[in-house]
Amino acid sequence: MRGFNQSTQPTRPQTLSTIPTRSTRAAAPAAANAAKEFSRLLEAAEHAPGDVVKVTDMPDGSQRFSTIMKRHPVAGGSLSLRAAMISELFDADGRLRRVPVASPGAAVTRLDAAIAGASRVVQAGAKLIVVEAQDVATDGRADGLRAEETGYRIVNPMPLATVSPDDADLVPTPWANVVQGAKVNWATAPIIGAQVVIPRRRLKDTPPGDDELVGELLTSIVLGLANAADRLHLASVAATTPLPFALARAAAARLRFEELRAVIGTTGTGAAVGQDGQLRANGIAAELTGEAAGTFIGAFDRSAILIRDRIELLVERRDVAGRQRVTAWATMAPLLPTGNAHFWAGA
Repeated sequence: MRGFNQSTQPTRPQTLSTIPTRSTRAAAPAAANAAKEFSRLLEAAEHAPGDVVKVTDMPDGSQRFSTIMKRHPVAGGSLSLRAAMISELFDADGRLRRVPVASPGAAVTRLDAAIAGASRVVQAGAKLIVVEAQDVATDGRADGLRAEETGYRIVNPMPLATVSPDDADLVPTPWANVVQGAKVNWATAPIIGAQVVIPRRRLKDTPPGDDELVGELLTSIVLGLANAADRLHLASVAATTPLPFALARAAAARLRFEELRAVIGTTGTGAAVGQDGQLRANGIAAELTGEAAGTFIGAFDRSAILIRDRIELLVERRDVAGRQRVTAWATMAPLLPTGNAHFWAGA
């Protein structure tokens, strides 16, 4: 059976096995300081050549300037989620650090681990799987994503039945009931992106070699990716039109109570704080999110978020004042192999 070089171990092997399927994943590249890589892009954009201007001396002693070639001063690059390192985003109590400044003695973590730590659905049990989708030439004009399908499979228990009499025929179990899977085509997977313009004053106030600015940018990107993962995942669950939650339905789905988690959206449906101070929805341990309206309860460990390994970055010097526009892109997709069989709506 084909799979990733490193298998994804199930959180509860007694009940299911989760198997990421075919991908173009390669060995993780060497660790890199994400802040330093980002700093090099900002510096490259600052010194990138702009328009080519022709200067003509006029008979009256003045000079005339004319643009003979328009050229955008830009610098581009990418960061590997599995290799680039960033200062720890959260303290020991799980609170986001206000100033994520890197230092030689600071604890660091990989970008994918930082995204997983900030994502509500990943914390509820969904798998975050980083995939190396290879770039290919598209008609010789531009780069695109190889039309490679990557999937996520769940292996369910075989429904063994009592044979009586001993020579009775068994009814075959459909393969789709034993192994359930979902795939994503990277050529058509959702692309998410954002832009932000850095004011000139903020750039001037950043001393050379200081990582505070890029640390803030990287933290914002990581938290944005975590929110995007939550939004796409919960939208995918909502699209399956899940039934109202009931413990009887969870039992019928052969789930353990400890597998159940809830994510409460902006309507606060079913939310309650117990005397122990714990947030719950319909009695199930819960967390809040601003990325969905409703409340969803289920076995999140039977779902996954696939994300391409590379965050693409483009830094452009906008004007003579020196403002810089930073654009970031990523590709990710949610996978629900069992549809709404293990997800319900809070009430």
